[in-house]
Amino acid sequence: MTEIRCECGQRLRMPDAHRGKRVACSSCSKPLRVVSPGLEPNTAPLDRMLTIVEGPMFVGERIFIGGNYPIRIGKRPDSHIVLSGDLVSRRHCELVPTDTGWRIEDRASTNGVYVNDERTPGHDLRHGDRVRLGEFHLLYVITSRPSDSEETATAFAIEDRVDESE
Repeated sequence: MTEIRCECGQRLRMPDAHRGKRVACSSCSKPLRVVSPGLEPNTAPLDRMLTIVEGPMFVGERIFIGGNYPIRIGKRPDSHIVLSGDLVSRRHCELVPTDTGWRIEDRASTNGVYVNDERTPGHDLRHGDRVRLGEFHLLYVITSRPSDSEETATAFAIEDRVDESE
């Protein structure tokens, strides 16, 4: 199980079987996903996420990130985070874990990685950074960690087949 806190404030437990899949918050029904390659069992709750604020699909989805390995982003189906856009490269970029959070690194994408409207080969992400990958605009957010005294709900799965026009 992985613990996260939805932006609505609900503390959620995500079964390991749901990692990488779109699920819905049991309180507000907003879409979210946990991407955490190499995450050890019984680790601290995830408190870093990317929110898709603009793009051809999945606007509003929150992607909680964690783990000990880089997270691949691109349009290839074997990417950890698949962004199917005309301006997104197959292997667009990676999120690399650091001692203090995450670093985004361009992987020789055609259209580049932009953080706060500046093209960059790499950038240590900070709360509130705006990231553009092709036609997708994402917001990097550090959420508050759930406390042990809070009530916890379980996220429920959204159908595996999702309408990409969202």
